[in-house]
Amino acid sequence: MFPTLTSVSSLLLGMGILLCGSGMLGTLLGLSAAQAGLPSWLIGLVMSGFFLGFIIGSLLCPHLIRRVGHIRAFGALAAVSAIAALLHGLVFDPWVWWVLRIFNGISVVGLYMVIESWLNERARHNRGQIFAVYMMICLVMLGVGQFLVLIYGPGHLASFALVAILFCLGLIPIALTPALQPTPIKAQPLSLKALYHRTPVGVVGALVAGIASGLSLFALWRILREPAVAPEEKAGFVPITRTSAVAAELDPRTEQQAELELGYKP
Repeated sequence: MFPTLTSVSSLLLGMGILLCGSGMLGTLLGLSAAQAGLPSWLIGLVMSGFFLGFIIGSLLCPHLIRRVGHIRAFGALAAVSAIAALLHGLVFDPWVWWVLRIFNGISVVGLYMVIESWLNERARHNRGQIFAVYMMICLVMLGVGQFLVLIYGPGHLASFALVAILFCLGLIPIALTPALQPTPIKAQPLSLKALYHRTPVGVVGALVAGIASGLSLFALWRILREPAVAPEEKAGFVPITRTSAVAAELDPRTEQQAELELGYKP
């Protein structure tokens, strides 16, 4: 496993730095909007734009990657994320923020596609272990990024500039990586019904985890909205919710279960 990790270390480093910026931006926007006195429903609408962008990006980004290649696509998408981060700090308007969150969601899901397809190509052996390390890096760096809000605090342009810097820094290891790009392949459509038949545990588990995560964060939001808690203190409270997800990646049985469910054999 370690030789494979070494060969993809630049990919993991770049994605980790970039997700540090993504995690910081999500928390920064929520706290900045709450500090400005926006109603809860409007804050939720603004933040939901990111996940709408995820859906749109899952349809658009595969065509972009096949057309221009992994490195060029990664560079363009990282640039879009950096520009969106700066515009969040320059323009305070919830509807503009909602549109920017959509573009940010499109770019981030495209970045995920680039890195994960690249890792899938490089990690022909010990694929489950490599992706477990990748997921741990992603979740840890998402949590670390949220603590970075404490440097300048919510509502300051410097905080959004720091997010843009992280997006640009994450691009450097990918642009300079010696790893060969994977050969673009034609995407094979997979319906939700077919996916459920192949791995029912995975589909149900993802659904339940998403609902549980949404409900827990909704409950925590009521605590975070308390006026007695300073915005700087709230920024340090949010990343705690990611701890259990990181711990789950440490289970060595994860790869074996995935192979049983998907019928994969190295």
